[in-house]
Amino acid sequence: MTDGPAGPSADNAPAGWTRSGSAADHSPTVPGSVAEWEEHYSGAEAVWSGNPNAALVAVVTEFDLAPGRSLDVGCGEGADVLWLAGRGWQATGIDLSETAIARARTAAERTGIRADFAVANLADWADDADEDSRPRRGGFDLVTGCFLHTRLPETRDELLTRLGELVAPGGRLVLISHAGVPPWAAGHGHAGTDAHEHEADDCSHDGGHSHDGFDFSTPEADFALLEAGGTGVWELNLGETRTRSVTGPDGTPVDLEDGLLVARKV
Repeated sequence: MTDGPAGPSADNAPAGWTRSGSAADHSPTVPGSVAEWEEHYSGAEAVWSGNPNAALVAVVTEFDLAPGRSLDVGCGEGADVLWLAGRGWQATGIDLSETAIARARTAAERTGIRADFAVANLADWADDADEDSRPRRGGFDLVTGCFLHTRLPETRDELLTRLGELVAPGGRLVLISHAGVPPWAAGHGHAGTDAHEHEADDCSHDGGHSHDGFDFSTPEADFALLEAGGTGVWELNLGETRTRSVTGPDGTPVDLEDGLLVARKV
């Protein structure tokens, strides 16, 4: 996903939570089906800004990652994929939403950047090979996931396992996640049982934490799940929380915290 939502400041809700289009309703909920993700992108305007995620840009720059084969899971409208492709990566993005992928392909055509996009479920897509017969499992030098707070797959440990199995030996997984609920969503804890109950069992006992009824996994907890997934030997390159500034629904600047995990498959 991109660095931030498009449109007015009232819609600057964090990625992965549904946009109501109204400043009065910012209850964070996570789409739990393909239909709900499609609805998330169903408006006439783009959901995201079109800029790459700043944390992803920082990681690629800080680690001086050499271009190779990359995959962005939950790529949305494709800004991260296009940014990588523009820097020499053989970049692919997958998303559950047909509308999001259509916008990504349109952006690629408009910019003249070559990248591959597919409407796909992570589990089903990974079972197949690319058109040139290259395997997808263990085939990517860089796998990225920005704000993958999703109920598809159902559990956080399954998500980390499926991401990990796609990374090639010597490659890296970069996972950027929300570290907490934004201030304007305070008081909406009633949604936590439904929107994040899949994460409660996976991270609250293993380094995760809760804010206003929502459970969030830390980079350290995600790394523990990655190691336990049986996808290879991993080394932790980076696990920390970083702060980014956004504009809240009332137009005031707000600092939000994101968890950042960078892990290398040995």
